[in-house]
Amino acid sequence: MYKIEEVRKIHNSDIKDVSVLDDYIATSSRDGSVKVTNINFSLNIERFPNCGYVNSLKLFKDSILSLFCGCQNGALVFYEDILNNENPIFFLGHNQNICSVDVYNKYVISSSWDCSVKIWDIISHTEVYNLIHEQTVWDSKFISETKFVTVCADKIIRIFEKSSVIQQFSYHVECIRSVFVNEKYIFSVSNAGKVIKSDFFG
Repeated sequence: MYKIEEVRKIHNSDIKDVSVLDDYIATSSRDGSVKVTNINFSLNIERFPNCGYVNSLKLFKDSILSLFCGCQNGALVFYEDILNNENPIFFLGHNQNICSVDVYNKYVISSSWDCSVKIWDIISHTEVYNLIHEQTVWDSKFISETKFVTVCADKIIRIFEKSSVIQQFSYHVECIRSVFVNEKYIFSVSNAGKVIKSDFFG
């Protein structure tokens, strides 16, 4: 039996995304802030990218705890050392809200209302691929460093190898909002309230 152990209000508006890594919990909100805490709430880190609502984020760690967040105005904001009060780095290329962010090794992927998915090199802060879609791309994930899955308002799941579509599937009857990938399968969820499991070959 699961039960709620503790409830804390940490934002002044609705929380748009959450990312968990080890004992760290990061949240982003319509109040324009990013908060980082831990499981006993003894840590309180607050950052303001000043780019409108913060709609997506991803914690990751190499030698230090880092964070990417995607903002309402299309800015992808990188806090290389989120626990220290350093100036963020802005990856500029999207012109509308960033819906999702994912990280794989030295690369970050971002999907946007501007109908594009961009893959960036974290070290050089440069765009590597720009994947154009017909409609809003709600989510995208890495399969490998050069292979990506995207899900879109046009109800299509696409798999890219670098900048080329190598597979696409039309299982959903409504806009696809989120996708999760493991070693064998793709799990996608749509506005119809269905979760569909498929492999990489359909």
